[in-house]
Amino acid sequence: MPEVEFDVLPPHSGRAERALARAVAEQAFLPVEITRIWSPDRVPEAFLPFLAWALSVDHWDGLWSVERKREVVAASVEVHRHKGTPYAIKLALRAAGLGDATLIERGEAQTYDGSAMHDGAITCDQDGHWADYRVIMAQPIANRQAALLRRLLNSVAPARCRLVSLDFRAVAHSYDGATRYDGAYDHGEA
Repeated sequence: MPEVEFDVLPPHSGRAERALARAVAEQAFLPVEITRIWSPDRVPEAFLPFLAWALSVDHWDGLWSVERKREVVAASVEVHRHKGTPYAIKLALRAAGLGDATLIERGEAQTYDGSAMHDGAITCDQDGHWADYRVIMAQPIANRQAALLRRLLNSVAPARCRLVSLDFRAVAHSYDGATRYDGAYDHGEA
């Protein structure tokens, strides 16, 4: 640690005041270059949550790996730059490790001319609203991840929009004995 000078203390300061000033100065000393603190790739792991806060990361999970945390922080500026767009939603999902998704906007009204596959992905509901949207995930997600995804969508999607459904076709439970039924995964919709 570099030598700290205590010129700001008055000449008649006692030993206790000088000891306190020295202790505070030692704690205030950052052992990291200031340019590294603002770089998601170079910041020490201990400073990542503070960088995330400074860059307005909307959702943070302490259980994420260090690499995932760095990806979320690095994507934050781009997400905020395009917030309210489908691009920002997809970028935020990828950065949070939730994979790719298909967004279906405006209720996607269909005609019965044979051009659409009626597999449940698109409803023929007359109650649909122009600001309704659905998210179809490309990979299965755990219930805990679905809760994170809903919070993430609330912060990234336009405030006027309403999430109608969160669907993941590639479900983890395929009744083949490979997955335990412990409540971590759902059966395709959360």
